[in-house]
Amino acid sequence: MKITKNDVIRWLYAYVLPFAFMFVFYKKYGLYYNTNDDQALRAMASGLFDGVCEPHLIFMKYTFGQVLAFLYRTFSALDWYGIILCAVMYISLCAVISRLLKRCSGFFTMTGAALLVYGITVLTVLLESVSFQWTVISAFAGAAGMFLYYTDDKNSTANIILVVFLFYMSYVIRYKCFYMMTPVIGLLVLKKGGITGKLFGKDKDAKPRMKVLIAMAVFAALFAGTEFIEKKAYDTPEWQAYNEYNYARSDLMDYYGFPAYTDNQEFYEANGISYEEFTVIKRYGLNFIDDLDAAKLRVIADYAEAQFTEEPAFSRIQSALVECMDTLLARQSIFLTLLSLVLALAVLYAYKSDLSVQVTEILISCGILAMCVYLCWSGRFPLRVSMGLMFIHAMASLALLYGKIEFAPLKLNLFTAVCVLLFAVMCGTELLTIRNEAYRLKNEDSIYNTWYDLSVQHPENNYIYEIYLETPHRFTFAFSGDDSNVFSVGGWTSKTAFRRRQMEKADAEHLSDILFKENTYYVSYATEKVEYIRNYFDSIGRPCRIELIEKLHPELDPGRTVSVFRFVTE
Repeated sequence: MKITKNDVIRWLYAYVLPFAFMFVFYKKYGLYYNTNDDQALRAMASGLFDGVCEPHLIFMKYTFGQVLAFLYRTFSALDWYGIILCAVMYISLCAVISRLLKRCSGFFTMTGAALLVYGITVLTVLLESVSFQWTVISAFAGAAGMFLYYTDDKNSTANIILVVFLFYMSYVIRYKCFYMMTPVIGLLVLKKGGITGKLFGKDKDAKPRMKVLIAMAVFAALFAGTEFIEKKAYDTPEWQAYNEYNYARSDLMDYYGFPAYTDNQEFYEANGISYEEFTVIKRYGLNFIDDLDAAKLRVIADYAEAQFTEEPAFSRIQSALVECMDTLLARQSIFLTLLSLVLALAVLYAYKSDLSVQVTEILISCGILAMCVYLCWSGRFPLRVSMGLMFIHAMASLALLYGKIEFAPLKLNLFTAVCVLLFAVMCGTELLTIRNEAYRLKNEDSIYNTWYDLSVQHPENNYIYEIYLETPHRFTFAFSGDDSNVFSVGGWTSKTAFRRRQMEKADAEHLSDILFKENTYYVSYATEKVEYIRNYFDSIGRPCRIELIEKLHPELDPGRTVSVFRFVTE
């Protein structure tokens, strides 16, 4: 393959400059894990808490967990979880930029096109790249693969390999996110290949199309193999019991929420749940309740779901639409939502004489909107999901529009100058916002490090922390640590095998056994946040008192306070 001057310029703008920008940003401001889920998944795969690299990552596929566990066992000095997620994110976004820049030639035209694409990236997804999380990265990978497949007329081998890789990474990183985009992928496959048999190689392009069929077969084999391994990996009584527990916990805590105790006191008392126990569960202190099992959580979750769904249908639809709009137009997602809308309208206008493209765009748009409303209807539409869906929709519309995109030198006039200036101001403002957010994340990370350093400096002690103290946390390539003396009050890691092993290592059966040891300290933001724990143990006949040991003030945010307590039995 002959490498042209345009290729070199395109690679410079698509891969080199974005990498340089992100590296400088990483060094100066940092990149951050956005959720405590990422922290927990990394801790499990790396063996941070119990010394065992755990491949059962619950929300990620077992095969991916095995890869991560192997890398941590073999090269333990590197943070492979963050490295792989950042690499997938970088490849996804840069490959899309590179494909877009193929629509122009010449240094000045390509420079202008690159600046336009950079600006759109800054406005829509840069913040999600600086403070990243697994769900959105799964959407990035799958949507990028979808775009790259549709926009390659030649079905080149290299492109097909990249598409299969991105689809598979999307699937193993967050399979539910990948499943959400499969209808969109199907529509694009039918549109590109044709519904009348062209997909199966019955025309002059039979050889390139055969590559697609082979790729489909390879992905199907990978999918089937991964699902088979997944089923075997979780086909044990311990993991089946955990799944039942976690499904109930997720329905209650992530979606439907807790019915108020005062309004539903009769229900709670009938199921043996006191106000003190209710408060502990609601505050994620699941590990403090020794007899909390899947059955008890399921009773509460089913009751919460029944209350959630008993609202009249019209009222629920109205509430779902309002919530959908509020989420899609939130500060963090508004530019991506507007980009999706503009691209959809551009497709309908550019292909006003091509009914098949218009129908495809309408089906995709209506499908994404219906999915958003349904998720709101069912109480399952957090911001990260809306970001993922909008990115999927934007990439699908961009793929359809790709054939009509032509970058050309701007015609200098007053209107163009005003548009360019406005766009530059918006991008500059967003960059300042992202920089300020990075400073905020850096301060929050200093709070994390302030209390976490205690566990490093005093390995003989045990430290119990609230899950709110987990994130955000700065990603670094270098990785080390032993968190075997650090325990969480709850969350989805409760009842997992690695938490059980950590308890065994501490010679305890329950977290309550550790809480009252002389060398155990509880880390929180303020005294009033820990009173509910004392109240609970008082209610079950284990009276205790709280002793404030010290107050810590993070170096980067001295106005904040992290308090260290001890719980002492009476």
